[in-house]
Amino acid sequence: MGLVIARKVYQVMSKYIFNCKSRLNLKRIQEDKSNMLLHK
Repeated sequence: MGLVIARKVYQVMSKYIFNCKSRLNLKRIQEDKSNMLLHK
């Protein structure tokens, strides 16, 4: 029983962490694009 709960928690956590990372990457990419536009 404990294993099933642990697996569920792990899946939710990894999904949450992945979403945070991809959001950060999107922000970084947008900043890079705006920086390139500003410097040109």
